[in-house]
Amino acid sequence: MTHRIMITVLLAAALVGGFAGPAPAEDGSPTADELASSETFAEGSSSYCGGGGSTSSTTLAARSMRLAAASEEECAQPYYCRTARVARVHRSLLGFVLFKYWHWKRWCWRYPQILSVQSGTYVTDMDGAVYYRGEMSAIDYRYVWCCGRADSGHFSQRQGHFENCAFRYGCFSNFYPWVRIRAHGDGSYTWRTGI
Repeated sequence: MTHRIMITVLLAAALVGGFAGPAPAEDGSPTADELASSETFAEGSSSYCGGGGSTSSTTLAARSMRLAAASEEECAQPYYCRTARVARVHRSLLGFVLFKYWHWKRWCWRYPQILSVQSGTYVTDMDGAVYYRGEMSAIDYRYVWCCGRADSGHFSQRQGHFENCAFRYGCFSNFYPWVRIRAHGDGSYTWRTGI
């Protein structure tokens, strides 16, 4: 009986499209479809002296001032930070952009260790008939990317919920875009998107 209930729940989640289970061990390169329906942007890495990679604005400003005046000894073990932004772009049948669902991640590292991670989502380019209903799921965890260290990689995935609605007729379709980013302890990253 419990197996029937579990199968029913999994089938319902799959039909709705909102099931976001753990990611596979390795994603590989984005497909041609993902490349065509995604946008990416990454800032170059910035170097900071000492410390453990806290990324609050006051700490970064103070460390930037210290970096300018730091001696070679203080900068013998610098750490680096970078921000990546990846969007799932959804278009109508006529090719118009209905929305862009962005997942951003900022991480600091001292090879091969990831010291700190911040991430979130935002939405841009929304069509007037599309409504953002919020974040469906958020998954974050560290994993072994390099050198046998469990803190050398960081996986994050965000999934949102959008509805396409027409005035007086109600809402007639739902979209559940997801974006995943894998950050590495050398500043590189990989990404995948889907809907």
